[in-house]
Amino acid sequence: MFHSRARTSSPSRALAGILRIVCVAVLPGAGALIAQDRAPNDGPAVTDASKDPFAKERLEATVRHLAGESFEGRGFGTEGNARAAQWIAERFEAIGLRPLGDGWFHEFKVGGKVGRNVIGVLEPTASASEGAWPHVLVAAHHDHLGRRGKAVYPGADDNGSGVASVLALAEWFARHPDGLRARLVFVSFDAEEKGLIGSRRFVQQATIDPATIRFFLVFDLIGGTFVQGEEKNFYAFGSEHSPPLADIVGRAAKGSAITPRLLGTYLIEPAGPLFSRSDYQAFRSKKVPYLFFTTATPWYYHTPFDRPERLDFDKQSRILHVARDVVHEIAKREEPLGFEFEGGASASDARQVVQMLQRLVERREALALPERLASTIADQLAEAERIVAAAEPPGTTALDERAKRHLQQCVISVLNAARRRPR
Repeated sequence: MFHSRARTSSPSRALAGILRIVCVAVLPGAGALIAQDRAPNDGPAVTDASKDPFAKERLEATVRHLAGESFEGRGFGTEGNARAAQWIAERFEAIGLRPLGDGWFHEFKVGGKVGRNVIGVLEPTASASEGAWPHVLVAAHHDHLGRRGKAVYPGADDNGSGVASVLALAEWFARHPDGLRARLVFVSFDAEEKGLIGSRRFVQQATIDPATIRFFLVFDLIGGTFVQGEEKNFYAFGSEHSPPLADIVGRAAKGSAITPRLLGTYLIEPAGPLFSRSDYQAFRSKKVPYLFFTTATPWYYHTPFDRPERLDFDKQSRILHVARDVVHEIAKREEPLGFEFEGGASASDARQVVQMLQRLVERREALALPERLASTIADQLAEAERIVAAAEPPGTTALDERAKRHLQQCVISVLNAARRRPR
C-alpha cells in the first residue's frame, strides 16, 4: 500500500448446516496445509450465474460483512480473525474452488499465535501438454488491526476491499474456466499487518514452488480515493520488472472509465525494497512477475473510520474488470513474462507524478493544504516538470538517481496531502 508512515506493527450460497472437514495431524507452526472444523458464518450468498460478481452491490455486501462486528476488526490471532479466515474458506468452496493439499489453510505461528493463509485452486479444463501447468496467483490479506482499547478498527478498505476483489475474481473464473493454461490460485493472506508475515511464510515454505508461478497479482486497499483529483485512477506497481505487463494492463484498461497509473514500485519504497508496502515483496524476491493494484492510503487509513460508506464500489468494480482481463490474458498465454530484478526509474513515472502534483496544486484550497506543504509541492512540481522535459521524446527513458530521489520525495508530499481529511 501507499504509506505515509511506518506500518503499524504490526467470502455463493450460504452453506446449510455445519461445514465438516476432517482435520489432519500436523506439527503446529510448520506451515502445513490443514483443514478446520468450525460452524460456518452468515454472510452474503454466492448468487446464481446471472448475477455479476463484479456488481457494486455484491462487492459492498462482502466488504460490509468483513467489516462487521462479528469479526471484531480481524486482528491477527483473534477469534474474529479466525472466523474471517473460515468464512473465506467457505466462500472458496461454495464458488467451486478446491483446497490445495489436505485443507483450505496454510498455518504458521507468530509469537505463539496461529496465522492462517486461505488457499483455493481452480484447475484448467485442459490437460497440460508437458508436465504440470504453471500457477497464476491472485491475492489479498484479510487481517487488520482488530481492537485497540475500546475502539474497533473495521478495515473496510484495508483490506476487506481486497478480499472482496479476490472472491469476485474467483467466482468469475470458476464460471469461465475454458482456455486457461495455468492453475489459478486464490489466496487470502494472514498477518500482513504484522510485517507481511503470511506471504513471507507462504513463499519461504514453498507452499507453491515460486519457480512455477507465472504471475502474482495482489490487491491492498482497492476501494477508495486517497486524494481529490484521483477519483478515476488507480495504481499499478510492478511492471518495471516485467515490461510485457505494462502492455497487458494497457490493453485491459482500453476503453475503460478507470485509468491505471503504471508506476515503479521504488516510488513507494524510499527506504529501499526491504521496506515494501504489501505482500508482493516475498514474490519479488523470488523474481516472480507481479502487479500490486491499489487505490492507496486515504486519510482514514489505519483508523476506526475505515468503514464501508467511505468506499467507491463503482470504482472498485471498474478496476476488477481490468484485473480480470489482465489475469485472463496471462493465464492463457504460453510464453513467460520475464523478470528484470533491477527495475529502475523512468520518464513515464515522472509524467505520472507531475499529473498528481498538478491536481494537488489545482485543489490546494479545497484540500486546505498548509502553506508550507503547498509551497513544497509547487517547487517539487517545477523540478518534476524539468525532469520530464529532459527525458523527451516520450518513452520509458531511464532516470538517474537524483531524479529518482526527487520523485520519491514528490510521492511523500502527495501522501502527506492525502492524510488531510476532506472538508
